[in-house]
Amino acid sequence: MKKKFFLCLLVFLLMFFVSGCGLPEPDEAAQLFLSRLINEQYEEMYQMLTNEIKAEMTSGSFASYYRNFYDKLGKTRLTLEMVKPNDEKWDIQDNRVRIPIEGMMLTWRVGDLSMNQTLKMIYEEKEWRIDWQPRNIFPQLTNLNHQLEITRTTAQRGGIYDRLGYELAGLGKIYQIGMVPGKMENWDASINTLSELLDLSPAKIEKTLQQKWVRLDLFVPLRSITNEEWLSKRDDLLEIPGLLASSSESRVYYSPYSLAQTIGYLGEINQNELKDWEKEGYEVGDWVGRAGLEEKFEKTLAGKPGYMIRIVDENGKEQLMIKFTRSMNGNDLFLTIDKTLQQIAESAMAERRGVVIAMAPQTGEVLTLASFPGYDGNEFLFGRSSTRLKEILNDPFSPLLNRTIQGKYIPGSTFKPLTVLAALELVSEYDFSKKVEIPEDTWRAESGWGSYRVKRVSRPVGPVDLYGAMKWSDNIYFAQLAYQIGSEHLFTISERVGFEEQIPFALDVATSSLSSSRPIANSILLADSGYGQGQILMTPLHIAMIYSAIATDGKIRQPVILSNEEQGSVWKDAIGTIENIDLLQDVLKVTVQDEEAFAHKANIPQLDMAGKTGTAQIENGKEMGWFVCYHPVQDPEFLLLVGIEDAKHGSKEAIEVAREILLEYYQINIDKKQESATKEENI
Repeated sequence: MKKKFFLCLLVFLLMFFVSGCGLPEPDEAAQLFLSRLINEQYEEMYQMLTNEIKAEMTSGSFASYYRNFYDKLGKTRLTLEMVKPNDEKWDIQDNRVRIPIEGMMLTWRVGDLSMNQTLKMIYEEKEWRIDWQPRNIFPQLTNLNHQLEITRTTAQRGGIYDRLGYELAGLGKIYQIGMVPGKMENWDASINTLSELLDLSPAKIEKTLQQKWVRLDLFVPLRSITNEEWLSKRDDLLEIPGLLASSSESRVYYSPYSLAQTIGYLGEINQNELKDWEKEGYEVGDWVGRAGLEEKFEKTLAGKPGYMIRIVDENGKEQLMIKFTRSMNGNDLFLTIDKTLQQIAESAMAERRGVVIAMAPQTGEVLTLASFPGYDGNEFLFGRSSTRLKEILNDPFSPLLNRTIQGKYIPGSTFKPLTVLAALELVSEYDFSKKVEIPEDTWRAESGWGSYRVKRVSRPVGPVDLYGAMKWSDNIYFAQLAYQIGSEHLFTISERVGFEEQIPFALDVATSSLSSSRPIANSILLADSGYGQGQILMTPLHIAMIYSAIATDGKIRQPVILSNEEQGSVWKDAIGTIENIDLLQDVLKVTVQDEEAFAHKANIPQLDMAGKTGTAQIENGKEMGWFVCYHPVQDPEFLLLVGIEDAKHGSKEAIEVAREILLEYYQINIDKKQESATKEENI
């Protein structure tokens, strides 16, 4: 009886183990393996493989294979989950089990990839091991000798266009210039000629031609140039024995140099920068925006590359196509900028340093954003000499600085309408029609000022009201006004117009400031602030925006430079009452159109102009010359600001530049014999 019992027990146990019911559940081991895969713990994964798989590769080669594999795909995230059967019981047979896995691989390079697969597990040496092979990544990858090959197709970068569709940046023809060393006849003479024509140093050319890979019969590229430069230098270049030129298409800038800071330029991604860019789909050698609109709208302009994922054998022969995605070209940017007007401004400014801004006052559209000196954006693209690029980067006049929005300047007399607005709005006893007696050309408010005096330029003798003070730009009148109303009122009006605030614009704009302290530190600074000196600093764009508000309805509109932006959007509502804004408009009209006004030289009768001059004293005895004007006085359609650094004759130069721009832009012919005499005074 006992023998029969033990025999039955033995049969039962054998059946139990054969069926696999006595094995531990595989869940824990499977979950641990998936966790290690997700967290890129490849060496730890290797320890959980079956003996058969381990025999095929070492721990190091296994980790290297899969790490390179996922890096090539650009994996950013992996999600994997076991899918249990409905009865939550695994079908374990012969110490083996197949566990369905569902998941996704998120990549920055090729998009999202399905990772649904089956995890094979074997119970050996008293633990569950994983039969992990390349097909567990892609079922089609059945051979360790086969490789994953990813081919990338680049996207065409979007163009940048002005308001009329003229190209400012886009795809254009370039020429790659190079030499075949074996065909050079006179080494020194050729290198010297190339140096002059390509703006490369002789040492740079020699170093390039003597690289280790160079052979006498090989083409050695030296520099790429634009089609325009090729056409101008072609004959001279082709006279050099051994020179070859090949054309291709590349990013080219067609914008005036004064717009370069706004457009920006491209730079090549290097290995050190890759970590900041690769998750956006970029690779070493890709070009990205480094400044201006190119940088700000990188994602809009760049587009997305396409990819082809294939499995190839050890000879590079395609075995299977896994995925193909087309590249998506970047979107174009259409600006409110008028390229023709920008070129006119550039011609009028000539070699001067400073700014020119033109706006549509009622919509906020920026028509011209010119910063001087400018630069040629193509110089950053086509391998100009490192010496030339260093010159641009280290130029003491800062051509890379966008003076229109990042330059902070003393506004001088262009600030005077704000002093008046503070008095009109906040001081009930202020009477703009009251004649103020100012007998001397200098003034001080207190004996504590010592030898300091506020000075004014010469004007007709006698008392002045607001109209006279503005048209003759009487510094003493506005210094006295600021001194009387106090700094708090100046701060209040400066806050109304957006001082110390970030101006909403497509590109970053520096903030304007009234003073380093509140209240203004002392009475001298307070008085000086009244006529735009003291510690006041403003960006030219902010000045233009404020004058646009005065020219219209007292509302400061958001400046726009992209054609698809909402136009006319109000940033600051009602900086003054309609009555006070109307008064300022009338005063500014007289300031230009009155024949005795200092700014009358700027007047162009056909345009019905209003505006204000300004001369700001800056360091080392230098002056900043300003002129802001708009037309027509009623329902203005055009506002122009000119600012000239280190002006030799104050605002006179700014008036001359503005006048030249307006006459050329509107194609107005003026009989010079009938022009009023030029005023020599600084205004």
